[in-house]
Amino acid sequence: MSSRLALVALIGLILAGCGGRKGFPGLEDFGLGPPRQGISYAVTIDGTALEKDLQAYLYSASEAVRLAEQLPANILVLRRRAEADLPRLQAALRARGYYAGSVSYRLEPAALEGRMAADPADRTAATPPQPAFQLIFDVDPGPLYRFGARRIEVREPAD
Repeated sequence: MSSRLALVALIGLILAGCGGRKGFPGLEDFGLGPPRQGISYAVTIDGTALEKDLQAYLYSASEAVRLAEQLPANILVLRRRAEADLPRLQAALRARGYYAGSVSYRLEPAALEGRMAADPADRTAATPPQPAFQLIFDVDPGPLYRFGARRIEVREPAD
């Protein structure tokens, strides 16, 4: 029994030492460790012929919108999120009858005006932090395809 307890204690010590100064790897994924630093971004879905209900539907289909609170580690991860959203947004357009639509994205640094000051002494409660990047999806839905009248005829089998 004591050898089993010693083994468990040894494994615990080994695992505790694996994390280094930042703690056990992966704990931040469960909200248990220090928050990871990353780049903030805001998502905009833009298009000239985009109706509000279709735009709202596209926002709900976007994984980049859903993951915005989980800051990407770098710009490459943010680009990957945007590229992964392209087929999702295309599928969302098709689900609403826009089969000839197109979706592209661009990533722009956010404007410096209104950004939170780096020095905490310069910050005011009225100045919320602004995202570092704007992820903009440019959507051209194209024409809406509608099905015409459908008619089903049932014919008697020929004898």
